Amino acid sequence: MTRYKALLLIPLIYFFLSLPAGAHSPGETFTQHFPGTLFHISENEIFSAEILIPDNRITTGYNTPWIIIHDRDDRDVLGAKLAVDARHQDRPEEPPLVYDAREAGHGLYVVPNLYIPESGNWQLRVKVEKTFQKDDISFDFSGVGEKDQVSDRFAAKQTGTKNQMVMEYTPSRDIVAGQDHDWQLRITTPDGRPLTGVDVEVTGVHLETGRPLSEQAQVSGRAGRGNYRAQNMLFPESGPWAVVFIIFTATSYEIVEFQLEAGQ
Repeated sequence: MTRYKALLLIPLIYFFLSLPAGAHSPGETFTQHFPGTLFHISENEIFSAEILIPDNRITTGYNTPWIIIHDRDDRDVLGAKLAVDARHQDRPEEPPLVYDAREAGHGLYVVPNLYIPESGNWQLRVKVEKTFQKDDISFDFSGVGEKDQVSDRFAAKQTGTKNQMVMEYTPSRDIVAGQDHDWQLRITTPDGRPLTGVDVEVTGVHLETGRPLSEQAQVSGRAGRGNYRAQNMLFPESGPWAVVFIIFTATSYEIVEFQLEAGQ
C-alpha cells in the first residue's frame, strides 16, 4: 500500500470520528472524503467527483483544481481518462474550453492551468472514461470573478485551499531532475502562529507528462515551532511540477500546492 492510499484510508478513519458524516448518495454508496469540498455524483451514478480548490470557487485566470474520483463502491478510480469542459453558461451556444487532467495516483487527478478567460457564470463538466464506462459530473459556478489577490504560483510560500494554514519550503539544494534532496518546511496560521503536532502527506505530478513524484517522498519529524522536513524529494524528470502537501490536524485538514520548474 502506498503512502497516498494510506492517506485516504488510515488517517481519515480517525479524522471522520471527530467530524459529521460526509455526504452520500441515496444508496449510501458514495462518500465525500473531505468535508466542505465540492462533491457531486455523476449523471448515471457510476462515479463521484470531489474538487479541491481554494474557497471552493474558480476565478478568472489560471486555476489548478485537484479532483478525486471514486466508483459506486467507493473505490479509487485508477487509470481513467479525465477531461474537463469549461462552458460560459450565459452563452451556451459557444463551444466549451477543454482541458485534460493528469493522474497523480489513487483516484487523484489534477487539471493544470485551467484558464477562465472572463467573469460570469461558468460550468465545469468532468468527463470520466474508464474501460467501457463513461459518465459526466457537472459543477456550476455563479458569479466567477477575479482572484481576491494575485498570488505567485511559483512562490515558495503559499496559503492553503481553505485559507487556514500557510506553508513555506526551503530546498536543501537546487531542484534538479533525478537528484534526491530534502525540503525544510514551515507551517503557520495566516497570522504567523506556528503549527506543531500536525500530520503531513505529500504527492506531486509533472504537469505535462503526468509522471508522479517519487513514492519515497515523505514528511517526517516534528522539530517544533512549526518546522517540518520533507525527505526524498526526487523529481524524475525536468519541467513543470505541482507538489501538494495535505496537512491534518485532529479536527481539520488543509491542502497547500506549490508549482515549480525542475531543472536538467
